[in-house]
Amino acid sequence: MNKTMLLPVLMRPAPTPATPATRVVATVPPLYEPALVRQLFNYMALTYRWHAILVAGLTGWWRRQLVARLPLAPGQRVVDLMTGTGELWSRLLPRLGPTGRVRAVDFSSSMLHAAARRRTALPAGQQVSLHHADACCSGLASGSADVVVSAFGLKTLAPAAYPALAAEIVRLLVPGGTVALLELTVPASGWRRLVCLHYMQALNCLLQQIGGPLTIHAHLLSYARRFATLDEVAAACRAAGLINVRVEQLTGGIASVLLAEQPAR
Repeated sequence: MNKTMLLPVLMRPAPTPATPATRVVATVPPLYEPALVRQLFNYMALTYRWHAILVAGLTGWWRRQLVARLPLAPGQRVVDLMTGTGELWSRLLPRLGPTGRVRAVDFSSSMLHAAARRRTALPAGQQVSLHHADACCSGLASGSADVVVSAFGLKTLAPAAYPALAAEIVRLLVPGGTVALLELTVPASGWRRLVCLHYMQALNCLLQQIGGPLTIHAHLLSYARRFATLDEVAAACRAAGLINVRVEQLTGGIASVLLAEQPAR
């Protein structure tokens, strides 16, 4: 799919939500077609570092909050799904020690190229391996992760794929393992919701005015506006067999982190 096909689809209005009865058989909405999402991130890879600036550096703080909530120990194995350019690694590796490992998965080849450059610059970069694969079907060995993490990739995943993602997490985790999923969310009501939506609108206008390669970042807002909460993801995790599933809000609900555990067997 080329860029001229990509942009019109991303600008379409949000579809009417499907009912539970129809969602099972509904096709994936065009906005969430894997080929389109992959192309979006391929275009975005070279300027992806700008997303932190566009949200006033909050994504870095939210990533630190995610890692701070993990019961990491030296020697553990972490799978980073939808790794992007690997922005979690510098926070994970110091807690994993010299024998820990991070397996990073992404289906965007351009994002993985950018991640490879980041890995080269890290002191412990040799402890990171890159895997070109879909997060819902990573191809990694079952029971190969003590911890599974993902940051800011869920919003571009079709809701119909949440059960597959949850099943893959369950397959990857060892008994007693932990998962933490981080995503932007929209507060349900009140002034925080208004501020969040107005900021997205203002940011969209700014990006359109700037033009050039940064314009592609405006299309992530289409996904962010549709991804209100982690509730459906949490429900999929419970249905897949994870326990102690809970969602913690960050910065007044502008971001949220889902935490859960694999039952000990």
